[in-house]
Amino acid sequence: PVPQVPPPTCPGDANGDNVVDVADLSVLLANFGGRSAGPSDGDLNADGFCDSADLSVLLSAIGTSC
Repeated sequence: PVPQVPPPTCPGDANGDNVVDVADLSVLLANFGGRSAGPSDGDLNADGFCDSADLSVLLSAIGTSC
């Protein structure tokens, strides 16, 4: 089992720079389809996987900053 990590405080922000942009999409795509230990691995909804649900979180927040 992959340890659960809470979702980022800035939804969609995979790289922790408080901006949801193409850099976050790159993180997500690099890890897509695998198990994930947290936002830095593309798991934006904290379910332990990097998948279409995480892509949905990212796309709904793209272009925002926190």
